[in-house]
Amino acid sequence: MSTRRQARPDKLLEKGTTLANHLSRNSGLHEYKETEEEVLITVLKKVKSVFDNSPIDKRNKLAFEHLIEVRTQQEKNARLHKVLHHENMCIFLATRLLQLGPHFRHRREFMVNWLAKNIDVCMGIYLQWCQTRSNVYRQLSSKASFPSSAEMTGLLKEVFARDETAIARVAELRKSLVANVKSKDEHDLSIWASVMDAIDKHASFSFNDIKDRIGEMTPAYVEPLSSYRQKVVQSLRDAWGLTDNEDFDENEILVHLDRVVARVMLHLTPEQGKQHAPEPLLSGTLMDHAWTTFGSIKEGLQEVSRWFETLLDYYKMLHPKMHTMDDWTTVMLKNISMDHRFLTNGAEFSAKITNIIWKHRRTLMVRLTNYMIINQPRLSPRPKDKKEVVIHFDALAEEEIIASETLTKILQTRRMKANKSRDFSSEPASVAGVMSLHTTAWDWLSPTLKNTARDIDPCMRAITVERLYVRTYRPRMLEDKYIGALRHLFEDTLNDGVKEVTTIDSQGLLSNKRAWLWWDGIVLNPAQEAPAVVLEGIKDDDIKAQRQQQERLVVENVDREAIQKLVTYITNMSCAISASPQTMVSADVINPLQDLITVSSCPPWLHFTRADLHAM
Repeated sequence: MSTRRQARPDKLLEKGTTLANHLSRNSGLHEYKETEEEVLITVLKKVKSVFDNSPIDKRNKLAFEHLIEVRTQQEKNARLHKVLHHENMCIFLATRLLQLGPHFRHRREFMVNWLAKNIDVCMGIYLQWCQTRSNVYRQLSSKASFPSSAEMTGLLKEVFARDETAIARVAELRKSLVANVKSKDEHDLSIWASVMDAIDKHASFSFNDIKDRIGEMTPAYVEPLSSYRQKVVQSLRDAWGLTDNEDFDENEILVHLDRVVARVMLHLTPEQGKQHAPEPLLSGTLMDHAWTTFGSIKEGLQEVSRWFETLLDYYKMLHPKMHTMDDWTTVMLKNISMDHRFLTNGAEFSAKITNIIWKHRRTLMVRLTNYMIINQPRLSPRPKDKKEVVIHFDALAEEEIIASETLTKILQTRRMKANKSRDFSSEPASVAGVMSLHTTAWDWLSPTLKNTARDIDPCMRAITVERLYVRTYRPRMLEDKYIGALRHLFEDTLNDGVKEVTTIDSQGLLSNKRAWLWWDGIVLNPAQEAPAVVLEGIKDDDIKAQRQQQERLVVENVDREAIQKLVTYITNMSCAISASPQTMVSADVINPLQDLITVSSCPPWLHFTRADLHAM
């Protein structure tokens, strides 16, 4: 064998780079293509730049408009476009999480694949939860006057010693914490970027084993909270140079940071007499816990979302290319925010509804979730496509079809008016389904809806079908005292914000009333127990039993879906399809399949008969 043939390829470049230069001149350079995450971050940074450099009273609007402009310039990418069409999420990521530094920047909330996959049911309420807690950082970093950390330490000691003067002083300071933050303090969020990893580390260490207890006013949570507060305060002092610079009265920056530490001390200290203790500061550990929690009550969130939107189960099949109702809780919270019945901005009521759901995530929401999982298989399924919607609609009684046509005429009249309005609260309640048009996220005033038969009629049919469908289960469901209490809590909260309506009572006297009207028209039984009474009766044993039942139901539901897929797959195999179900080929498949899914370890509701299998 010759020496040349024995030479190794890596020896060819030992005597210089002539060959390498020759090869590089004869091949084109690799064209680098940005990843989806790089494109997303670029878009978010552009939006953040517009937000930061715009006038305070216009920056939200301008950032929103710039996002839409940049979105239209992107290449076709289904996942990326689904993410960029979730405007509220993109604005939040750009103006909040990006500003809080790399601790959040490297999380899954900036991964396009994860975002696109999970924009489904829980994303809206999860983002609202995150936004509420990110606002806490703004409140804590305010530049308003506040006692120093040393003064706050002394005040809190006096409070625990039951000093009335100190208690009154601390109560005033607590009010100042939750006061509206001035817009000039917006950029102070950046001061937290360098300490977020430490805050998250302390949260993980202190609450890893008691995440379900977070927020409870119990020794099991309050004691770890005290340890967490001390560690966070010490980490802030060390990171901001306050430990080694005790005399910094003339340094405005250090004085401000010391006041921030004082605010953190007060914020994380439980208040005597309150039913709930403060939660830890927002960090990755808490966000993971929140996402897991919302996912565990997904079926309950789906039903609550249906209380605020009629078309959730139908819109994607009617308008598959639209992103209006990609995420259910996003639609719910947006409908609340945009409702014309509120005296002020409805956004604060979206936050309040989110807080109610979070507050009762282990009690009332678990009860609703369990109810839906148990009863869903017993209900007839909703229509799955346009044809089934038409079939269900045509099968309705004549008076219901007439009522739907009347509602369509009202909608068309509104569309033709010069002063178009989506406010239907003044329309007579005798028109069935009129509040469905008032609360829906479907933009039926859009000028792009030019073909009535194609763009409007399908949605109107779906509204009628859904209005009658919920009557088959929702009234009975709301008779459950726990689920009724949840709906009652929503009503009481929303009633506080709606406009007063002057009416004449049963005695002929003028009176003003505030009442939240649900689109489904279902009214709670006045004889039901008040929410406070129901919640007072809930014991730890009840919570534990409900959680255990929920875990079992979730597992059973997964098993059922897996077996349904298996049945569908096998019965569609060519060897299982025959003209007669009694042939040997069919029996060879059906008999073992029946034995598989009727084993004694399966729950009773998973059992199928031979007739059931042939009917699939």
